[in-house]
Amino acid sequence: MGRPEDPQRVGSVPLADLEWILEAFAPLRFPLAQGLWLLRPWIGAEPLARWIAVLESAPRRPGREDPR
Repeated sequence: MGRPEDPQRVGSVPLADLEWILEAFAPLRFPLAQGLWLLRPWIGAEPLARWIAVLESAPRRPGREDPR
């Protein structure tokens, strides 16, 4: 079994440091996740799955409309 992950950290980077990236990529979440998955052979499935989960679970900021 793996070690429990700190929900406030992704790998060795604090989640707060990634917020601006997540906000910028919000409209591209699904295509970005697909593109990242292509890097699986080089990065590894487990870290990649965590990054994609963070992208998919990033909350929308209040006052922003969903572009769809």
